[in-house]
Amino acid sequence: LLMPLLVTFVINVWFSNRAARAAANESFDHLLVASAQVIAEDMSLSDDQLVVDLPQAALQLLESDVKTQVFYRIIAPGGRTAAGRDDLPLPRGLDHISAQPFLYSDDYGDRALHLVALNRRIEGHSSPASVTIVVGQTNEPRIALAHKLLADGLFRQGLLMTAAGLLLWLALSRSLGSLARLRERLIKRPSTDLSAIDPADVQSEVRPLIDALNLHTDRLSKVLDSRERFIADASHQMRTPLAEMRAQIDYGLIHGDEAFIRS
Repeated sequence: LLMPLLVTFVINVWFSNRAARAAANESFDHLLVASAQVIAEDMSLSDDQLVVDLPQAALQLLESDVKTQVFYRIIAPGGRTAAGRDDLPLPRGLDHISAQPFLYSDDYGDRALHLVALNRRIEGHSSPASVTIVVGQTNEPRIALAHKLLADGLFRQGLLMTAAGLLLWLALSRSLGSLARLRERLIKRPSTDLSAIDPADVQSEVRPLIDALNLHTDRLSKVLDSRERFIADASHQMRTPLAEMRAQIDYGLIHGDEAFIRS
């Protein structure tokens, strides 16, 4: 029973780890999108020039107890970086960035980043302008949150499995106790005692086995009784001729009749 439980626990760890990572990624992806949307709401055009008023709340959304780095990039019409890191990577293989947030991952130097990119259309005096906002964050808080979710989940599951193991052990100990007592009674029986075993003290699952043993013992008892009767009959049938032979031998020896003895 322990081996299947151990295999089940290992499989559960694998699935729980995947679920924890997915939950952590989903949580921080929502924060990335919210941060980019907050930045997009505080931009305007003044004399056809992009004015960026970066709100602190946009980046504070991504703050964490775990050390992390947040990067952003705002691309003005014409492809010029108006604010932020001008080398922050854009989505690869994407023809254009739409107003719908696009989540992706990329390497930035020696860091692995999770990023979001979206396009914002800003109305100006002469014509509207299209601005691209990119926000990225290193993956340390995601890993930390995934580990915390996994540890919490495994702790609860470990408690449940421990409780289940204890209950199982108690149930087996109680069930096997009756079998141990039955074993002691059978060991103390005389070798000639072939009476039926009383199944009253054992659990119902073992009673078919007791019934089968009683049937086998009954058959064995009948075979032994038949053998004893055969031996008794055979000894009775042989006792009379042997007695006659002995009387004749004694008679011959007493009278010294050699011819009678030989006959």
